[in-house]
Amino acid sequence: MKKYIVCTLLILVLLMSVIHGASYKVTGHEQKINVDGSAEQTPCYIFEQENYIKLRDLAALLQHTSGKIGLDYSVDKKEIYILPGKDYTPLSTDLMSLKKEASAEQKSTWNLYINQEQIKAKALLVDGHHFYRLRDLAEKLHLKISYDKDLHTVFIETSKEVPDLPEDEKEVRELSFEVTSMENIYDSTGERIDYEVRDGKLYVTFVRYFPTAGYSMEVEKVFFQKGNIKILTKVHGPGSNVVAQVITFIQGELVIDLHDLPFHGTVEIPGINPKVTDR
Repeated sequence: MKKYIVCTLLILVLLMSVIHGASYKVTGHEQKINVDGSAEQTPCYIFEQENYIKLRDLAALLQHTSGKIGLDYSVDKKEIYILPGKDYTPLSTDLMSLKKEASAEQKSTWNLYINQEQIKAKALLVDGHHFYRLRDLAEKLHLKISYDKDLHTVFIETSKEVPDLPEDEKEVRELSFEVTSMENIYDSTGERIDYEVRDGKLYVTFVRYFPTAGYSMEVEKVFFQKGNIKILTKVHGPGSNVVAQVITFIQGELVIDLHDLPFHGTVEIPGINPKVTDR
């Protein structure tokens, strides 16, 4: 009789674990993700040495790129719709830091679609929120993704391939620069990039939008190619700090030494969309 009761209890325990799903320990961390040259510390959970990310955080990273995605939901059907090429409306909770340790179930309680086609992606359920394997999402969205172990950085490329250029137009030169100002402002007409050339130097002023206070930026590198300038920046999120839930902007100013190069094109800063004036 005793053996029968013990066996019955063991069966019940196994059944309950199947019904509720096995629980795993996952680690929250800030993963550096570089999208088209713009790097940002992004909250992810690590599970089986892979990054898992919220859909909204991925949408926030892609919002100013050719790989941008919109999101929609059907609560009744428990379906999530990823809409390539559509605009994303950011929330104040985007890119917020995660708990360093959490319990997760390896499952999704909602179906995931891209352009009305159901897709499969590995998922974790943590505190009622879904986190999807970053590599799965990137591949389903036809984004080029790679990981540099030395830099501890995930690289995502959204740009379309361009035809081969003549040899004299392929050269990329890194330019010296000086950041003269970088400050948070709480009132702006929107994102912008202004520039002018004076005495062989390029003077650039830019403004970037953020959904809350607590963000900071730094300029990492400046490149010249085909008469154009590309400025690469790095964004630091607010982390776990309590910040004001107000829209803010960061305004930066820098001076670039052109070294007599024939600048005649545009200034590009990945992550900044000069057309964005109000959100």
